Amino acid sequence: LYPAPSRLADKSGAIIGYKNNVVFPVELIAQDASKAVTLKLTAAYGVCKDLCIPAEASLELEVLPNAGVSQPIAAALAYVPRVVPVAGQDPMLANWRLDEGGSRPLLVFDVDDPAAESGDAFVEATDGIYVPLPKKIASSNGSTTYELDLTDDGGPKALAGKQLTVTMVGAKGQSQAIIQLQ
Repeated sequence: LYPAPSRLADKSGAIIGYKNNVVFPVELIAQDASKAVTLKLTAAYGVCKDLCIPAEASLELEVLPNAGVSQPIAAALAYVPRVVPVAGQDPMLANWRLDEGGSRPLLVFDVDDPAAESGDAFVEATDGIYVPLPKKIASSNGSTTYELDLTDDGGPKALAGKQLTVTMVGAKGQSQAIIQLQ
């Protein structure tokens, strides 16, 4: 499970990621609940400040039956976007549309959030298709409008029929919604 990321800016532009540290909770469902589960992980990642340095780690962990949830995992779960938003706490996708009438195709979407001014949104596509970062274009009365320029990488045709995940981050919570372009 992935905690909601942050928008990070540097000299080369903006990306999404995590600053300082992050805990990625893993949900386990044992085939036999009476036996331990052995997890093996090999991860490639970047440690970045002014430059990114590639790193790799291999880890192994045995999880005993009825191990429960540790405090760091419970804390990390609080930052995993909910698929069913909590009204009055989590930002919620109000509506969206594909606007192909202008000089460039745009995905435009509105997010309702009690703390809209401090929120953010990110969009990802299936199959590893690149999707640029949305731009916040308006914010008022608990609602924020974002637009995503779909000019590059095949435009709307490359995304037709694909599910897009919209991750919305607010001051009090975070949620996700799935949309599909036709």
